[in-house]
Amino acid sequence: MRLPPEITDSVIDELRYERHTLKSCTLVSRNFLLRSRLHFFRHVTLTTPKLCKRFLQLILSNPTIAFLVEFLEIDTDPRYKRQAAVHLHAMIDSVLWQSTSDRQWVCRETTIQEILPLLANLTSFSAGAMCWRSFSRIPSTLSFERTLSSIADGITTLRLVYVHFDCQTDLLDMLSAFKNLKSLSLGTVIAAPFSAIDAERVSLGIDELEIDMEGSSRTVEMFLLRVKLDKLRSLKVTRCFSVQMELVRGLMDLARTSLEELEIGECTLPVNWEHMCPPLDVSCLKSLSIEPPSYSLARWWAMSLEKRTQKTLTSSLNASTGLRTSVSRCDL
Repeated sequence: MRLPPEITDSVIDELRYERHTLKSCTLVSRNFLLRSRLHFFRHVTLTTPKLCKRFLQLILSNPTIAFLVEFLEIDTDPRYKRQAAVHLHAMIDSVLWQSTSDRQWVCRETTIQEILPLLANLTSFSAGAMCWRSFSRIPSTLSFERTLSSIADGITTLRLVYVHFDCQTDLLDMLSAFKNLKSLSLGTVIAAPFSAIDAERVSLGIDELEIDMEGSSRTVEMFLLRVKLDKLRSLKVTRCFSVQMELVRGLMDLARTSLEELEIGECTLPVNWEHMCPPLDVSCLKSLSIEPPSYSLARWWAMSLEKRTQKTLTSSLNASTGLRTSVSRCDL
């Protein structure tokens, strides 16, 4: 008996995150093929130059696949991810970058330059181990930097992990090309220290910002001087150490008129930090999610919650000891 298409489609939709199962489904029945392909190629991850070449051959032989890709992730070797767990303040930027030299192939791989223009429905892009060159240093011929900039208008979600820039302002120049960007995630950004100069602020119309404070503290310092975040609604920061909490305060002040959600996780602060740093003003927030590493810092956050106005705030406190306190509604 042949099942109605609605049922097979529903089954495939339920399995959309099980990529190995989707592969099996296409082998079991031809009826599963089209729907499985829709989910299977929605998010494509390329991990090596060889895989990039194979994917290019695939979409050239079957052009319809290129229209299915919405999220392209250029991921590096799994060993590289484990290195990301190392605290960067214990390492020198140049040493860190040299340790990943064998995986800095993204900008050099010409196949990617051929793939990107073929993905007409691409909305999300993620890449790591990139050595980004300013346009003044690259020829006017085909290059990864120029190719990515040429499709930037269609990208709404951008994630950069371990990216090297000659200068912090090169990052601004890059982001300026993404006119419709709504969500930005920054891992580690390596660049020369930013020199404060009088210049017009660049408006980033993003709704969501996620930052690894340990790896992107210099970028945040540059943002505070050169960027407008008047449309930012959601801010997530991770790996926040010591005085970097003041940078978080600066970001909140920069987005004070629009910020609604704040999430802070994986932070390591000194034991006496609550006596060194004034409480954050969270009165503008509708949602707050934090993971204090100790009860003393939980009390510091409680002091921040005391600075409030007549609004509704949802907060969740997670302590390493297992304490979980939820306030579903609080009359502020």
